[in-house]
Amino acid sequence: MTEKLPKHKLLKIKLLRRKLLAKKSTNKLINKSIPVIKPVINPVINPVINPVIKPVINPVINNIINTIPKKVAFICGSNYKNTKYPLNGCLNDCKNISDELITNGFTVTLLTDETQLKPNRNNILITLTKLISTLNFGDIFFFHFSGHGTQSRAGKDFLEKDGLNEIMCTIEDNNSIGLIFDNELNKILQNGLINKSNISMLFLFDCCHSCSMLDLKYTYNSINRKFAIEDINLDNRQTINTKNCIISLTGCADPQTSLDVNTSKTTQVVYGGLFTFNFLQALKLVKSIYISTFTELIHIIILLVNKTEHNPQLSSNIDLLNITNYNIIPKQFYTNIL
Repeated sequence: MTEKLPKHKLLKIKLLRRKLLAKKSTNKLINKSIPVIKPVINPVINPVINPVIKPVINPVINNIINTIPKKVAFICGSNYKNTKYPLNGCLNDCKNISDELITNGFTVTLLTDETQLKPNRNNILITLTKLISTLNFGDIFFFHFSGHGTQSRAGKDFLEKDGLNEIMCTIEDNNSIGLIFDNELNKILQNGLINKSNISMLFLFDCCHSCSMLDLKYTYNSINRKFAIEDINLDNRQTINTKNCIISLTGCADPQTSLDVNTSKTTQVVYGGLFTFNFLQALKLVKSIYISTFTELIHIIILLVNKTEHNPQLSSNIDLLNITNYNIIPKQFYTNIL
């Protein structure tokens, strides 16, 4: 039960309530008269990123980049399996030469019995022609063939000193033997180099009857240490562009045969071409600066082979002894530093 308040106390309470209500309403008016000001927050300003500016390459620099000498190699060979004349070491030759060249910075095209593109007549001729077409001023080209070589009676249009053409023997898709004539190889060089200069080319032929496989103008006589000119006026070897240097190192003279031998010095049998094996041995001496010219190189290879019936040969399209710079072995052949 609540006690009733006297009238005068009730009146005071009502007056106090009114004052409180009046004060509250005044605060509301004040709040309405001052608008709520939200803080101005600057929008996020994305950083202005300048567009990527492609470097402007000076045309001169472009030309320098485009003219850095290339080191190109073409290696081909076959063991002639499933034929009447199989060999044992040609694939080893190709692998060993290829490994050496890759180590020294060459881009190598390899055609053997084990590659997808086979070393038949058509593929070798097309690949050789294509690679030569890519060569420019200062480039280095290396060619190596390991396989069979033979000879045939030369026609009237291509007279030879001995009356015989030299021939590379290829393995065809049906295991028959294909033929690439020295005249064909010579023509590829004529056409491929006709408007070019300062290209160095080294060809290695580890096959029988191989000395004049390219029909080059000069053949080096290792006995009197001079270059002899093939003295047949009608021969096509006179027409190769002499602004480039073409050198051929071969396993034997034209009347001779090359040997496929066991190159291992252990009980394990490892077959390879006698010429290719000793060329790689001589190359170690080149790297050691014991020998520095192609004429010295062929003498070392002859000493290493040490067989009278298997006499390695050097031939070229120019007289190397009269043009000293060409006789010096370019460092690009045996180092990956251009």
